[in-house]
Amino acid sequence: MSKPMGIGEIPQNARVWIYGTGAAGKGLLFQLRVSRPDVRPLGFLDSFRSGRVLGLRVRNLEGFLREGLDREGAMILVASAAYEAIAENLDSHGVSNYRRSVVPPPIMSRLGEAKLWKSLARIFLRRIFSLFSLLPGGLRPFTLFTGGYGGLFAGNSKALFLEFLRRGERAVWLYSERSVGEELKREGVRAVRYGSLLGFLLLPLCRLLVVDNRDWPWNYPLLPLFPLRRVQLWHGVGMKKIEKMLLPAGLKERLSLPCREEWNLRYPHYDLLVTTSPFYAREVFAPAFAEEAEEILTTGYPLNDLFHREPYPEEWLFTDQEVVGPVKEHLRRGGQVAVYAPTFRDLERRLALERILDPLRLDRFLQERGILLVLKGHSFSLVEKASSRRFSHILTADNGRDIYPILRLSQLLITDYSSILSDYLHTGRPILFFPFDLLLYQGVQRELQFDYGSMAPGPKAYNQEELEGWIHRLLVQGEDPFREERERLYEKAFLYRDGGSGERLMGELFRRGFLKGGKSG
Repeated sequence: MSKPMGIGEIPQNARVWIYGTGAAGKGLLFQLRVSRPDVRPLGFLDSFRSGRVLGLRVRNLEGFLREGLDREGAMILVASAAYEAIAENLDSHGVSNYRRSVVPPPIMSRLGEAKLWKSLARIFLRRIFSLFSLLPGGLRPFTLFTGGYGGLFAGNSKALFLEFLRRGERAVWLYSERSVGEELKREGVRAVRYGSLLGFLLLPLCRLLVVDNRDWPWNYPLLPLFPLRRVQLWHGVGMKKIEKMLLPAGLKERLSLPCREEWNLRYPHYDLLVTTSPFYAREVFAPAFAEEAEEILTTGYPLNDLFHREPYPEEWLFTDQEVVGPVKEHLRRGGQVAVYAPTFRDLERRLALERILDPLRLDRFLQERGILLVLKGHSFSLVEKASSRRFSHILTADNGRDIYPILRLSQLLITDYSSILSDYLHTGRPILFFPFDLLLYQGVQRELQFDYGSMAPGPKAYNQEELEGWIHRLLVQGEDPFREERERLYEKAFLYRDGGSGERLMGELFRRGFLKGGKSG
């Protein structure tokens, strides 16, 4: 096994490629830019992905070799937990100029090398921007919403945003991906691009920031500097450890002043953290957010309200219309719909059905039984959408779109470790678990907070034969042997099971003075 190379051991004025586009790779780039400005990062390498990350080009290994970039003499620094597999792959292609990089845990990749002057600048800016809090409330009338990476219009933020609009509250959607904003504006949604002049001028006029993800401080780095009250909705309750549950105990206390400033950006203060039950508040959100959440509020998720009623027309915004149409038509003809929604995998960003199953065989199986399967990858995954054109009964939904209105129409959810399983409990319909990589996932990728069996109330399939067998039993034969298990988890996971979470949360925002005027319920 190669000896890991520390930041200080990299040769002077070296040219490097960073292998890995995850948190470790991004953290390594941050460290190089801060503490080794003499080292020139040429870009990222990834086993599958290409494009751009943090302003640098990304080359998949195939393209890297095809372009002859391996012969240019640059060093490859491997920043990934899958080092052994990557090293074996590089060796098989005759690439030898690589080293394993020493990269701290993800949080430390952004903390460990912070410069004092940057920290002092942030402190100064916070003091300056805090003066905006002295503006009269009438001059700060907006509530600012943003979604996942790039401001995707989905999740709990989308659901509460639409609830605001239905009540006549003034709300603005913040985005950074131009395509997101263009689509929302075409539909008449008030949306502002972060970094634009209007977006910057709007920030001090907002009274409240609503988010549902962990990435917004990185995507919108100025937002934590403004005196906004903040509500964290989060995006699901599941079985994986999240946020600070993944960090060593007492880490913050060991940080220097500049590192603590970086910490405050990564884990900003929230006035309210919203969850679904006392169980999850106690077992997950309290340890995950610790002192960063002033109050944990158990109202339920606005996202789940649509499982208890017909979707409003505006809730179909930002769904994959190439999938919506075929799904509705298939149901109209008397067919059934299943959604396969696997979770994000840190070590493998590309989700190709061909790598997991025999899709041609699966497609024939589904066709014979009148079942349409919708494949929906995690928003951080790269899903092979083009492959769906080869199949008659397998569709691939855009992973950056809202799947929940489609999910509501389905008769079966197939998943693995994703928190989407908890949301689907609202339907009362079967859930089939396909943890084909359970041992690898638990051992290498992500630590689980709970015993898998206790939080997965449904049959388990570990190969294609078992998967097809259970699909047949659940949808064709109508069996449902895990109904009682689902009901027990449903009662534990959701204090309220009435479809009124959005209204209930709005009432709490009025009651606590986060919103002024209007009606609280």
